[in-house]
Amino acid sequence: MLTAPCCRACAGSGWRNSEFPTGPCPTCSGTGTHRWVVAFIQARLGSTRLPAKILRLIEGRPMLQHVYDRARQIPGVDQVLILTPEGEPLAGLQAPLLGWPDLDEQDVLSRFWRAAQRIQPDIILRLTGDCPALDPIVCGAMLATFLADPGLDYLSNDWHVSGYPSGLDCELFTRPALAAAHAGAADPMDREHVTPWMRRALRTATFYNPSRWEGPEKLSVDTLADLAVVRQWLATSPSPRARRDLRARPADPA
Repeated sequence: MLTAPCCRACAGSGWRNSEFPTGPCPTCSGTGTHRWVVAFIQARLGSTRLPAKILRLIEGRPMLQHVYDRARQIPGVDQVLILTPEGEPLAGLQAPLLGWPDLDEQDVLSRFWRAAQRIQPDIILRLTGDCPALDPIVCGAMLATFLADPGLDYLSNDWHVSGYPSGLDCELFTRPALAAAHAGAADPMDREHVTPWMRRALRTATFYNPSRWEGPEKLSVDTLADLAVVRQWLATSPSPRARRDLRARPADPA
């Protein structure tokens, strides 16, 4: 369930979105009455099928840069951070990173929990670094749906059932939900994939596509063939800023 509003910008956390590095938070005008929403993008260089895929170039920029730039356009998101195992700078990337080399690389759940302890978000969006076609409008509609249901712990547009393709994936959950998962998840698969324990144990919902998807079946990148599809899609599809009029219908209970 959602915690009480506590704007981190107004609270002086020291972490500021680059869209408003100084001055009162533009969302609540310095009143401290909105929930701090943070997008965590998980990324690593150790992909087996396509090594260092997050640094593959798309239109001259690393794939991970595309994910970060699009995440910053999600309406209602206050802060975007990339989480990697090491937290070291990546070639060609201009974005803030966090990482903890002392953690098991496969224990991504612990990485999320460390980041949440440091940043203290009220709501977390989980994104992945191999989805450069991420749609800010869909993610923003999901966030609005999540905020409208204070009892909801977790929301996703799981591509298996939602009508969205793989690559437009977004998951939202509260910091208490992340704390519960960190404490309760023992299976290595639960810890590697962050949210399976939440989906089994907490109040969840699925966000469905309001219309038939007409694009590629897959927009996440695991292979060179996937990369070619995504490059073509991004070269010909409308930019996120040109699609602000799109809306999605509310979630149905999972």
